[in-house]
Amino acid sequence: GMAQRVIIAISLACDPEIVISDDATSGLDVTVQAQVLDLLKGLVLNKGSSLIFVTRDLGVAAHFADRVCVLFNGKIVEDKSTVDFFKGPKNEYAKQLLSASKFQGTKKVNSGKELRTRRPVKDKGPVKEKLLEVSKLVKHFPISGSSAVVQAVNDVSFSLSSGETLALVGESGSGKTTIGRCLLGLEQMTSGKINFLDKKLGQRQSFRDPELMGKIQLVFQEPAEALNPKMTLYDIVSEPLKNLKSNGKNLEKAVRESIDRVGISASDMNRYPNEISMGFQQRVGIARAIVSNPKLIILDEPTSALDPTARAEIMELLIQIQKDLSTSYLFISHDLSAVKHISHKVAILYLGKIIEQGNADRIFASPRHPYSLGLLSSVLLPSTRVKRPTSVSLDGEIPSPINLPTGCSLKSRCPFREELCEDIPETVHLSDDHVVHACKQCLTKTAKVDIMDYFEKFEQETQSIK
Repeated sequence: GMAQRVIIAISLACDPEIVISDDATSGLDVTVQAQVLDLLKGLVLNKGSSLIFVTRDLGVAAHFADRVCVLFNGKIVEDKSTVDFFKGPKNEYAKQLLSASKFQGTKKVNSGKELRTRRPVKDKGPVKEKLLEVSKLVKHFPISGSSAVVQAVNDVSFSLSSGETLALVGESGSGKTTIGRCLLGLEQMTSGKINFLDKKLGQRQSFRDPELMGKIQLVFQEPAEALNPKMTLYDIVSEPLKNLKSNGKNLEKAVRESIDRVGISASDMNRYPNEISMGFQQRVGIARAIVSNPKLIILDEPTSALDPTARAEIMELLIQIQKDLSTSYLFISHDLSAVKHISHKVAILYLGKIIEQGNADRIFASPRHPYSLGLLSSVLLPSTRVKRPTSVSLDGEIPSPINLPTGCSLKSRCPFREELCEDIPETVHLSDDHVVHACKQCLTKTAKVDIMDYFEKFEQETQSIK
């Protein structure tokens, strides 16, 4: 976020007539994205310049643009005022783009099968017995030549049931990916316990029960970097089974079932990753993850590199796989629209701690921690009719995990902070499925803030247009 501010300063130094923002905030967290876009537009308009947003995020267009131009195959196919565009574009591709950005309508996969339309939480897949339990997980990284450590994860506990999706949400540096790597055994946890399928997992993969190999899989953030460019798609998908010493007939059958499930034709199996689109590459990554019939898949930002259409298709594909196979997902993301669409439960992390967790619908309707409130208020929904709440915002950036703040970790950024705020956060069970770790003063103030209308009105608008 700070680096992007430097780039903005450089771009404005010569008082340009036109500033082109080329997906300038696509890699940023929602809180920092809102800050940077507000800053950029304010500075440009104060200088009397014009601003061109090049973006695949229609939420950015809805909240910061005056006009929207949609390009397809190098041509502008739609050019309207922002308000008119979001009322309803005329061009078919533009309609598809807007529909996909709202996870709306049916999407096609390569096999010709239709992906399912958006469903409420109760239809995201059946929830069954407990599969995973993480207790007091801690992960610190030593710093070479220093006694200090990077406190990436601090005392994190959560559970996950069969067929359930838990989203880990938070800004970069909050510990989301580190938790996933500890579960996979790619990082050795400093302390804590992980129970999976009623067995205690060793700190590293090499210390774990061989029977559990292949039962936890990973889908990576960048599909192009996660696929070996020298291997065919068949070899990529079959690799987990070869590592598990699966025999020839069973291997080939499992690979074909896996690629068929993600909508890839058998005729594509001899192609290489550079010959297919990024959305197609992510399908291959998902096929590789499910080929060993895992019980848990860790999805590390699986849609962040995709355009809206591919993103919507991948999300619907993941939901369908979960319904068919009762697979559990740990969904790591800063895309809160995707989180709301797919998750049963949400755990919000800040500086390596879970500060709020519970039922996804409950948290989106009534977040009670100031950080959760600021995070959800920063989401840019693709609509001009629903206004983003700006009364609660998070200033600045996440502090260093090397020198954690004493007392309340959010006190330097809290929208409700007072000059002498030294309250110590407490764990409060608001209901059976909603727990928050915050100071009493903040809980009193957040109870008076209602952002439910923001997401609820968007849902109503989406349903009325369908």
